[in-house]
Amino acid sequence: MKFRPIFIPLALCALAFGSLEAQSPTPMLMQPVAPGSLAPKPTPAANPADSASEMQNMMQLLQTMQATNADTIKKQQAALETLDALQKAAEQIKIFSKRG
Repeated sequence: MKFRPIFIPLALCALAFGSLEAQSPTPMLMQPVAPGSLAPKPTPAANPADSASEMQNMMQLLQTMQATNADTIKKQQAALETLDALQKAAEQIKIFSKRG
């Protein structure tokens, strides 16, 4: 009968929380959109000289990124080869330790 002193306060708390009313969210009012504000805005015409220099800059950036990626791939391949060698060595050690 030890549960009775704990049960009564818990039941009273449950009744108290159950009687509370949930708050309803406040309605959000939105302003109507003006019909002309959704139209796409014209973009200014690009200068051909600017676009050519921009293309050159983008090509240089792309070549730099490709070189960096190639270096990263080489490092990852070397790390994988090292891990494969370690795994083979660990398997050999397991085999030799069972024979021993």
